[in-house]
Amino acid sequence: MDNFSPFLRSRLETVLTAALKAPGNRERFQHGGLITPDDTLVRDWRDRFLNLPVLKKEVIRQAPGQFLATVEDIVYRGSTSGSRGEAYLFFAGSQWNQQRLKSRRQLWEWWRIDDNTPIINLASRLLPSRVPDLSVFGAINRDCEDLLFDVLERESGIIRGYPSRLCEIASLIKMQAPYIKAVICTGEPLFEQQKALLENCFQAPVINEYGCHEAAVSGWTCPEVGRIHLDENRCYYETRDDNLIVTDLWNETMPLIRYQVGDRIQLYPDSCPCGRLGLTGEFWGRSEDKIGTREGFKAVGKVAMPPLPGILHYRIERESALHVHAGIQPDPKLPQTHFIPFLETWIRETFGEVELALTAFQSPPPPQPPIWDDAEWLEMITQASWSKWLVSGAMPVGEAKETAKLLKNLISPQIIGVILPSIIQQEITQLAQSPVSSNPTLENLKGRVLLLACSCIQESQTAVTFYHQACQRLKNANKKATLDRLIPILHLPLNVVNPPAIALDFPTSYPLDSLNIYHLLAAFETALHRCPPSKRPFAPRLLHPPLAVLLGDLSAFASNFTLAHLQHWVEFVRGQSLPFTTSETPLPPKTAAWLQWRSQLIRNPSQATPQLQHLESLAQTSSEQARFYLEKGYHHILTQTPLDPTEWLAIIETHAGKLTEKTADLTPWMPIVAALVKPLYQQNQHDLAYRCLVAASLSTRQKSAFERLTNKYNQKQAILTDITPWTATNA
Repeated sequence: MDNFSPFLRSRLETVLTAALKAPGNRERFQHGGLITPDDTLVRDWRDRFLNLPVLKKEVIRQAPGQFLATVEDIVYRGSTSGSRGEAYLFFAGSQWNQQRLKSRRQLWEWWRIDDNTPIINLASRLLPSRVPDLSVFGAINRDCEDLLFDVLERESGIIRGYPSRLCEIASLIKMQAPYIKAVICTGEPLFEQQKALLENCFQAPVINEYGCHEAAVSGWTCPEVGRIHLDENRCYYETRDDNLIVTDLWNETMPLIRYQVGDRIQLYPDSCPCGRLGLTGEFWGRSEDKIGTREGFKAVGKVAMPPLPGILHYRIERESALHVHAGIQPDPKLPQTHFIPFLETWIRETFGEVELALTAFQSPPPPQPPIWDDAEWLEMITQASWSKWLVSGAMPVGEAKETAKLLKNLISPQIIGVILPSIIQQEITQLAQSPVSSNPTLENLKGRVLLLACSCIQESQTAVTFYHQACQRLKNANKKATLDRLIPILHLPLNVVNPPAIALDFPTSYPLDSLNIYHLLAAFETALHRCPPSKRPFAPRLLHPPLAVLLGDLSAFASNFTLAHLQHWVEFVRGQSLPFTTSETPLPPKTAAWLQWRSQLIRNPSQATPQLQHLESLAQTSSEQARFYLEKGYHHILTQTPLDPTEWLAIIETHAGKLTEKTADLTPWMPIVAALVKPLYQQNQHDLAYRCLVAASLSTRQKSAFERLTNKYNQKQAILTDITPWTATNA
């Protein structure tokens, strides 16, 4: 007889019933005797549940669509955590997400952390999810230290990251660190030597966080005893040979039933002396991570790595049964060889009589980018590719320095937040208040960069202030910058921008430069941010994600842009018509036909068929034919006409590429791809439905910058490794 609580029985029955809808679970359930011939749970399912075959990560990775139980109410998309192989994406619903947020708040309360406490993610793969939070990127060197201190002086709160990377920065710090409430270590095993260094450096408690993203496992150390407490309201926990096995109690979208997360754990049989109820445990690292010791192969987390006198922190690599390599960061306050006896004793006690090789960690010096004068930099920005500038890292050292620094922090920031960080807003203020330059080209660029900045700011009134200051800059430079001044009509009040007066200076057509394009990207996102989905006009509410439509338009018309395109985007996003013209010269016939079609589509799609037929008659080139099918798909979605998956997948493959190809340009097709998910699932094509869910997810500017910087800088580092082979027999 099971000893499940009423809550656990109820949640297990609900999630098991949901999991039955996923083909990947059916054979397992049948093998475990859990279901009847008509695919319902047997009456004594609770007795049979624990005999259900374990589900391993590599099984899901091969065909994740087979574990998709529904495509309704998908509000959360995440990537597997801790995977050594290729990660897979998982999906969850609103109920799961609510429990995630509830669990986080409950754990935070133990350490007196609330929703207003900033968490600074340092060199980790953690994208900020709350307004106070920030992520700081970059190589661990003196520049990173200075940047972190600047952030902490403004946003005093909590530092969070991989313990290996946090120890790197801690060993660099020579001055008193700004006050912080705590240090959260996550993503790697936390060893005693790391904990001691972090406590000493930051003069703050160290919290050990454990989680498995896709399985909803969450656990934190309690303040009193230091045990990791597991949230049993989100998961049911088991162990087999010290391997953690969980069942997510809330994910009815992609249920994970008896899922082996790939980590080793020891669950304590007794309750925690802190008095809090529930399971507690000690995590020993990844299941495949072993190291040979005097006592045989052990999980890395079972090997004690204590603080050693004279060493700030150290890493160990066992190269063979007779050779161990130690990378060390000596304490500069003590004699150079002070640590050697202590290290040798620990090595001998842990690994036996081995040959020890030592390497001192060398913190990389900050890079020394090329130095340009203002004229060289201005020529690069205004006439060449931005990518060359960003890759080279070259910065001007003259009057243009402030402008270059702000522009770089807007397009490739080392600090990322849900909203524009205050440290970058301060740079905007400084540039806005800087003296007027005698160089008209630089003064013009200052104004344009400030206009871009105002479109990166989510708070409307602050953006209005910077907009006026930017326009004054352009007036001082005697430059019109018509398009730059008009782009903010996507998100600012129309009376602030006064588009009819500005539009008089606009030419018939206009090739966009890099700054125009990035400004439009920022303005699109800010406009959508300020208008929540429930309040958006009809078209952007149904064409999801609406940003994909705007980005597709921008890509198609960047080389021959007209103010009429901007007018259309304002109507698309805001539902407001802007009846003004720029020139008496008529638009090119194909441009005019597209705009007439789009206007009718977003105002009255049921009456837009004649305009669509006219668009088809003008489609001669392959790109024009692709545009016609794209618009036809949008028309189907807005008129709620069913899409035939076979037909539309073939159209998408012909004109954009396969869903799984990295070279495919699927951005404008994403609303159509998303609309195919439900009919594919209803046809029991779960793998295709899953692929469409993955392909229809769009990365924003912030996410793209985050992923790019993360791949460059934020990698986990093993502190205890063994490069010799091992097998289960000597584990």
